[in-house]
Amino acid sequence: MLAALVEEGLGITLLPDLAVAAGAVTGQRLSLMALRGARPRQVVLAWRRSSGGAETIARIGTCLAEARDELFTHARWPS
Repeated sequence: MLAALVEEGLGITLLPDLAVAAGAVTGQRLSLMALRGARPRQVVLAWRRSSGGAETIARIGTCLAEARDELFTHARWPS
């Protein structure tokens, strides 16, 4: 993992907030700094038009958005 390489002194890296919130750097001796003005990553769901199931895909999207919101609500950011 990139964070482990940084911890060993092999450079710096960019990490998405989601990875930090999920604990990707927990227990590692790293300093973190938010990048002001950074644009958040956009993620989309894609499926073949002919496959149908748009209602199911919309529900999956809603579930993913709710999970993301829950993760950020309870995230423990390292200091």
